[in-house]
Amino acid sequence: MPPFKTALVILVFALSFAMPVERGFAKKDPPPVLDPALDPLSKEAGNFLDADLAALRGKAEAAYAAGDMKGAAGAYLELLLHDNLDATALYNLACCYGRLGEAAKAARFLVKAVEVGFEDIGLARQDPDFNLVRSAPVFGLAVDAVAARLRDREAHWGETLLLDAPAPFACRVKIPPDLEKLRSPTLLVALHGFASRPETLSPLWDALEKPSFVFAAPQAPFALPGRTRPVFSWRAPIPDDTRKENLRALDYTERYLLAVIRELKQRYGAGKIFLMGFSQGAFFTYGVGLRHPELLAGLLCFSGRLPQDLLDEPILKAGASLPIFIAHGVQDTAVRPSEGERALTLLKEHGYGVTMVRFEGGHEVPDAVFRQAVEWMAPVAGTPRLESRH
Repeated sequence: MPPFKTALVILVFALSFAMPVERGFAKKDPPPVLDPALDPLSKEAGNFLDADLAALRGKAEAAYAAGDMKGAAGAYLELLLHDNLDATALYNLACCYGRLGEAAKAARFLVKAVEVGFEDIGLARQDPDFNLVRSAPVFGLAVDAVAARLRDREAHWGETLLLDAPAPFACRVKIPPDLEKLRSPTLLVALHGFASRPETLSPLWDALEKPSFVFAAPQAPFALPGRTRPVFSWRAPIPDDTRKENLRALDYTERYLLAVIRELKQRYGAGKIFLMGFSQGAFFTYGVGLRHPELLAGLLCFSGRLPQDLLDEPILKAGASLPIFIAHGVQDTAVRPSEGERALTLLKEHGYGVTMVRFEGGHEVPDAVFRQAVEWMAPVAGTPRLESRH
């Protein structure tokens, strides 16, 4: 029996002894509903639907950044009460318990995260958030069990074969009001983060007073499982985390993005093209942009990691003429600020012109920092400097 199934059997067996035994078969009335929001006839019915999930997520991230793991765990639990299929929140909850030294809870929520779609077991094996619990038998069993489950699932389903076949994908586009007056308008292609959607970046446009470029946020091509609302990833669903397989995943994303850029360039008659990314989107902005510097006027990378292991020395040297804007929150807990500093150092060592903005905040793209990025972009693109919206 696979380790994951063995662990579940042991757990179920143990719980069976902990549950009270019912005597007799008399029919009992159901327990009364204590929460008015769950009473279908109360005035408060469904009030939980008004919860601000973005605010709850922000509360959890702020508590984590401040080192308040108990507060962060509480906020993630409240968030999961409204959406228990959020694999990222479940993984982050496991991290909180790891930092608290709660091995059993860390193991439980890591297993839950995998059940609803989390697949990066390599991250779980190396994540420093689990340093306090890594040697605990219950946590080690959970990591080994979910790794075996992922391997068994791939073997059962068959090899993942990705085909380059035509398919329509959504892309949110914002057009400047005077587009018809612009000759060869600048195009900014913005890549959203992991487990997200193009709509998360579209509101950045509202931070600009008189934008004079086309802003396009394409949908990543790979849908993630186990979500109440479809969300997407830029990485192909290739289970192995080796350099060879990561390069293969980058190749798939690269072909997709090059097709997107060609389509948008032709549709809007674009001149200068910039590639922007947030978080995982920044990873692929670096990866694709540095491999195709001849197509782009510059890169804008927010809160992301530069994939140095996937970029050979000749590639890094060949793109040195490409200007790059990097922004990173100093309280970012999802992608640590050291990743932004490492990218800055590496690129400067290879002769790149890099602008670095460090801001007070977490894993986000603040309106003010986006305006700085657009102001940086304007002289490179040859467009007027932008007035900010107050």
